[in-house]
Amino acid sequence: MSTFGVKLIMKKDSTKQFQAKRSKPYYSLSAVKQLVRQGDVDIRGNALESAYQDFGWKTDDILDAIRKLKPAHYYKSELSRMRKSLLIDYYKAPELKGEAVYIHFYIVDGRLIVNSFKRI
Repeated sequence: MSTFGVKLIMKKDSTKQFQAKRSKPYYSLSAVKQLVRQGDVDIRGNALESAYQDFGWKTDDILDAIRKLKPAHYYKSELSRMRKSLLIDYYKAPELKGEAVYIHFYIVDGRLIVNSFKRI
């Protein structure tokens, strides 16, 4: 068991750093959606840029897409390369608002941080 309460599989990547891979999301999707409802969300500039370039979507579109995520869209969780104590959840949604979306996010200090939002 790890400090996250689940067994982590450690895999060495090509940069010889370790990444944690999980079989289920670290962050509850219902908690993620609750933060969206409460307005406790920060969307990184690169995520806003790629959402607009890839889909023509703005902030409200991104938030609506997050509300529509399903557990089946979960792809993986990994430790952040920048902050080793932070887990990031990744989702791939092949049909979200008519688009194939790749998104990853994390929660810190009670806020959802959307780190990336782009076309699969």
